[in-house]
Amino acid sequence: MRSVLLLAVASALGANAHYHIQTFNGGTTGLRQHYRQSGEIDSPITGNDINSDAIVCGFNKPLSTPATAVNVNAGSTATVTYSPNVFHPGPFQVYASRSTTPPFSWAKVYENWTFKSGTTQFQDQLGSSFSFPIPAGMASGRWLLRVEHNAMHQASQVGGAQFYVRCIDINVVNGGSVSSPSPAISLPGGYTSSTTGVVWPI
Repeated sequence: MRSVLLLAVASALGANAHYHIQTFNGGTTGLRQHYRQSGEIDSPITGNDINSDAIVCGFNKPLSTPATAVNVNAGSTATVTYSPNVFHPGPFQVYASRSTTPPFSWAKVYENWTFKSGTTQFQDQLGSSFSFPIPAGMASGRWLLRVEHNAMHQASQVGGAQFYVRCIDINVVNGGSVSSPSPAISLPGGYTSSTTGVVWPI
């Protein structure tokens, strides 16, 4: 009986351990909405939705409607905060697109793949914030950032990975000369629910 109760508690915790980006650099300016029709904002992109437009900026996102951009200095450090805390192990990745409306061309500008010491298991990412550099070479002007946390605790099967994604409209100031970063990918399509690395026997 005790094992059944523990399993039920664990299942409940797993079902509710969802989170979303709440602020960027301490405010909400620039954050694109990504609500489901039900109004739920914490649920991740998983299963077949990984292969759909939902992977771009989240569910029910106004992809063609940029938000009010927030000024960001090239070469600075940006911080997103989560509500509630990030709960699952897996990498953080940040992509940037010079276009703020579809079609987007995404270049990865930062990644954080943290493993437990001496293992190939992802470190549990338990925390309320994630910081990353804004590349000094990014040209001044409008960009769209895409911040992604890929939770890998169920990623041993196709469609099991959980993507927590939010897009942020920024205006880079004091920028460099790079306006078309490469290599670049398209989303959906740059990876799928069955891509090695998305499927990962943690």
